[in-house]
Amino acid sequence: MPRRPRRPRRNPRSTGYVAAKIREHTARKNGRARPNPVRRGRSLRDADLRGRDLRRVDLINADMEEADLQGADLRGANLQLANLAAVNLRNANLGYARLRGVDMSEALVENADLTGTDLRGAYLVDSNFTGANFSQSNLTCANLDRVMLYQANLKGANLAEATFGMAFYDHGTVWPEGFDPSTVEQLYFIGPSTHLSNADLRYANLSEANLCWANLSNARLDGANLRGAYLSAADLRSANLEGANLSDADLSGAALTWAKLSRADLRGANLSGARLRDVNLDEADLSGANLAGADLRASFTDANLSNAILRDADLSYADLSWADLTGVDLRGADLREAELDDIYYDNTTKWPRGFTPPPSR
Repeated sequence: MPRRPRRPRRNPRSTGYVAAKIREHTARKNGRARPNPVRRGRSLRDADLRGRDLRRVDLINADMEEADLQGADLRGANLQLANLAAVNLRNANLGYARLRGVDMSEALVENADLTGTDLRGAYLVDSNFTGANFSQSNLTCANLDRVMLYQANLKGANLAEATFGMAFYDHGTVWPEGFDPSTVEQLYFIGPSTHLSNADLRYANLSEANLCWANLSNARLDGANLRGAYLSAADLRSANLEGANLSDADLSGAALTWAKLSRADLRGANLSGARLRDVNLDEADLSGANLAGADLRASFTDANLSNAILRDADLSYADLSWADLTGVDLRGADLREAELDDIYYDNTTKWPRGFTPPPSR
């Protein structure tokens, strides 16, 4: 009897695909089957791939926007031209992955391993690479505008023709041999006592940055994210901070004379002892802020000061028209000649001893 001819073998697709299929088969056999996250054609937007083994997987042109890849193993993966916008790659391993032309904008890539990765022409705008390891990676023509490179390791990386518009680094950043970041326009050192006077930092992401004693006088920081930043004793005279996010920031003892802070978010900020004379704080949100002992001879028209601490503050000649003063502690504050037209307060507002406020609106 003639032997039955063998079925022709299917052409293997990719090592990563085959490995994934083997894992899927094993899981099904053991009663633990779940959908294969890397099957071609499957949408990976918002996918939960935390800690997954995706080594050498083929995801060319994949749409993985806002996917969670925290702690995932992507060593040797092919992600060329993939959409990785706003992904979470914290602590992920992307060693020697192919990421040429990838869109990794607004991504969280803290402490990720990018050793030897091909990032030629990658779009990395607005991403956080704090603590990331770029050693021996190829970043030729990559766009690194507005990225955070604090504590990042770029030893041996190829940065030829890479752009760094409004990018940030600190003392812990390691650069390739012969690369001098101080000669690159708009690549800013962020750290205590840094000199950024007259710098254009509009809409920059400086959340939790350490800028104590920094010189930021006349800087353009309108719309910037300075949430939780350390700005104690910083020089911000005449700085433009309109619409900036300074919530929970430490501005104790900072010099803010003549600064523009209209519509700024200062919720929970520490401004104790700060100098804010002639500052425009119209429509700013200072709810829960600490302004004890501060020089507040400024304009607070239509500002939200609810539950703020203004004990012993100097508010003489300040304009508080239409301000919300509910729950504010003003004990010991100087309110001589302050403009209090149409203010709003309640029985939780604490006034200086002997002071009679006008009627609440």
